[in-house]
Amino acid sequence: SLVSCGTSFTCNFPHLSVQEYLAAYCISQIPSESKRCDKMKAITNKDRFSAVFHFFASITKLKTECDVSLFKKFLPLCKEYKNSINDFVAVLHEAQSEALCQYTSEVFEHQMDLKANSLFDYVSIGYFLYAVCLSDGVFCLTVSILPMRDNSLFPL
Repeated sequence: SLVSCGTSFTCNFPHLSVQEYLAAYCISQIPSESKRCDKMKAITNKDRFSAVFHFFASITKLKTECDVSLFKKFLPLCKEYKNSINDFVAVLHEAQSEALCQYTSEVFEHQMDLKANSLFDYVSIGYFLYAVCLSDGVFCLTVSILPMRDNSLFPL
């Protein structure tokens, strides 16, 4: 449900993704960069809101200094918990930021273990490699290809 100015009303969304997109869009429209950053800081450390950060990256392209600092703040946590690196690579794809891809590569000392288990993972990893190779030219990457649920790469 949505709450606005003391008045409460309920909205039903056909899918959770719609609600996540609208949340990201509303946060991206906050005129004050510091207030927008505070809102994102409040939710980005909660797994439940990870899709909001994906949409936020796609909408804003992580262009402001605050957006970039937010990304950089959570990247070391990602390094500590290696299972979330795919999420950060997906965010980099959404943001289309070659500079952040290069920064991520440096933080991981040019060695990462990514697992591709969906078509979107392949696209995200492909963009990441392209962006890193533009500057570095050298990168050590291990990609594990996991079969999809129905054991096909292109499900119908």
